Amino acid sequence: MKVLALIMMLFLPPAAYAQSFFIPQDVPPLPDIVLGAKEIVEILSDYNVIMEDNKTFCRNYYGMTDPDTRTISICALTDASTKIITLLHELLHVAYNRIGIDTGGPYEIQIDIKARELYRKLYGIQATKETPVPPPQEVPKVQ
Repeated sequence: MKVLALIMMLFLPPAAYAQSFFIPQDVPPLPDIVLGAKEIVEILSDYNVIMEDNKTFCRNYYGMTDPDTRTISICALTDASTKIITLLHELLHVAYNRIGIDTGGPYEIQIDIKARELYRKLYGIQATKETPVPPPQEVPKVQ
């Protein structure tokens, strides 16, 4: 069942799998949460982000958060947009955890939908596997 849900997440737009029967019916919807620049900086000042190039890790996960060690691990073997969406996904886990909501297990799909919506807001584009992330703007060097 988990494999089918993951396949749907990878190949269908969020709205399609959000309405599928794979989302457990007894899981209440997550409340809206603010994850702006301030919240992201606060989380990143408290957590270490590790880019994993371990093939075993990347075969099993795009990302993982460990609140006990304050570590967010992201698979480094994916494209830029997937890394960003995954980081947003993991940041959402931390943000909900900070307000006392455990978002593991049956909440994964809801977290993924929220991460993709946040990505779309930040970049102004729809998050799909085929959509490249625009290159960062070059920052002028301070003299």
